[in-house]
Amino acid sequence: MSVKYSVIIPVYNAASTLHRCLDSLICQTRGRAELIVINDGSKDESLSICREYKRLHAEIKVIDQQNAGASAARNAGLDAAEGTYITFVDSDDYVPDNYFELLDQANDADFAIYAYIRIMGKDQFPVDLPQSIRNAEQHEDRVIETVRNCFASPWDKRYKRSIIEGNHIRFKRDLIIGEDFLFGLTYMLCCQTSFSSGESIYFFDESSSMSVTRSSKFPSSQYYRIYEYAFPVAESSGWNKRDRERLLQQIDYLFCRTSFVAAARLQKLEKKDCSLKEMLQSFHKQCRQEIRPLNIKHALMKWCVEKRATPVYMAVSFLHNNIKKMA
Repeated sequence: MSVKYSVIIPVYNAASTLHRCLDSLICQTRGRAELIVINDGSKDESLSICREYKRLHAEIKVIDQQNAGASAARNAGLDAAEGTYITFVDSDDYVPDNYFELLDQANDADFAIYAYIRIMGKDQFPVDLPQSIRNAEQHEDRVIETVRNCFASPWDKRYKRSIIEGNHIRFKRDLIIGEDFLFGLTYMLCCQTSFSSGESIYFFDESSSMSVTRSSKFPSSQYYRIYEYAFPVAESSGWNKRDRERLLQQIDYLFCRTSFVAAARLQKLEKKDCSLKEMLQSFHKQCRQEIRPLNIKHALMKWCVEKRATPVYMAVSFLHNNIKKMA
């Protein structure tokens, strides 16, 4: 019998949350989904838990590999997947009881995106899907709004395996951050149809150790490396000129804003991995000066990147806090 969904679950030292994650899926698969669990070199009891679940449930596949990071683990899951559709679930998160019913609402759409719920301790905070995404009538508009609203994570979306495989799409292993944004961008540009829903399909546990510690373990260079890939991906899309320019504007806005985030982070690091000047030079090399700014906020940030205005960046904390308030 063909499998409708392949759910890819990367696991790293998740013994404390893995039962919750797998139980939330096992209770509703009903033979229409395979759960691909990739143990990425865990040092706790995660692998034993995975193997025990596999022994009890035929729909579970377990892949054990040396630690190589989330991108490599997800790629291993993609290589093993047999379902018509692909979803991703992190091992410290979980899904609602009607997960597959909500996914089914997208029918045969190439791309589907949903709302989700943030978990902080005992508190839950719904993260609504912006109306601009939900109300988009054209696929191109939905993609642009998804980029603009920074809905980058892979776990609030549904993908078609045929599109992933047909376009050889994988997560970039050399990116520590932004790999999910790049994967999603590349995928969306290969789609023709899309679906969006304001219903939540995911519980994102922001209080987990994985979510808290990940951001402290990457060099500042990772911020601008995202755009070494993102700009060419957008520029080579098959979209018409107007829609492609609109998309590039949104990516350029994120690029400029990211430069401020990176500079602020660099100033706070006790042991700096590069100088502010080096970081600015790297952003400057990626700058697309021909892209027209969206607004005053974008124009000011773009000017700082283009001119490598180091004195301005030295006051980046003040600027970044106030630039958000500009129209």
